[in-house]
Amino acid sequence: MSQFQPPPRQAFNPPPQPAAGGMGLAIGALVCAVLGFIVPLVGFVAIILAIIALVKPALPGRGKGLVIAALVLAIVGTVFNCAGVMAAVMLPAIGKARQSARQIKSSVQVRMVGDALMQYASDNQDWYPESPDGLDRLVASGMVGPEMLVTPHIDGQTATSYFYLPPTKPLTEHASPMQVVVVYENPQLVRGPVNVLFMDGHVEAMSASELNQRLSAQGAAAAPQRQSP
Repeated sequence: MSQFQPPPRQAFNPPPQPAAGGMGLAIGALVCAVLGFIVPLVGFVAIILAIIALVKPALPGRGKGLVIAALVLAIVGTVFNCAGVMAAVMLPAIGKARQSARQIKSSVQVRMVGDALMQYASDNQDWYPESPDGLDRLVASGMVGPEMLVTPHIDGQTATSYFYLPPTKPLTEHASPMQVVVVYENPQLVRGPVNVLFMDGHVEAMSASELNQRLSAQGAAAAPQRQSP
């Protein structure tokens, strides 16, 4: 007679439980990701918390969704803040480069005016134009274009931006023509050094105070000063 054999017992395997702290990490990462748009460093904290939460075993589906949302927000916020920092660093450099380019362009214009004055002197027994409207006479004779007399420092400027000081003697009778100012940029239109043309044709960039010292030495009136904003 056969004996009854009970079925073998099967080991009870409890269902997997959500990883301890997984939801807390997910929520913390999401909160930090939102705050990261205001405080840049918090965005990095959100990324770290999100990565830690993702590697947690048995993270529930809702928790994974929170983590992914937090990670995306943290990355976007970090990129946004980095772009803002780069813009803050680059804008002053761009402004300086633009100012330098305008300074160079103005220097070229003044030098071209100097070439025209030298040509005028060559045609007029070494005399530069003898009246204060000498630059207008250069334009009228076609030796320079009117745009050469407009500073590039001010957008939309159309009026003549350079002052002309007619010499009292011919070029060949000046003992030191390299020290005689004949044209200078209006300091009121320039932030920084102004371009100054000397009788021998060379150009120097000078501060307004240096220019006035040179004008005073040759008995000319002081240049107008830029008004403080």
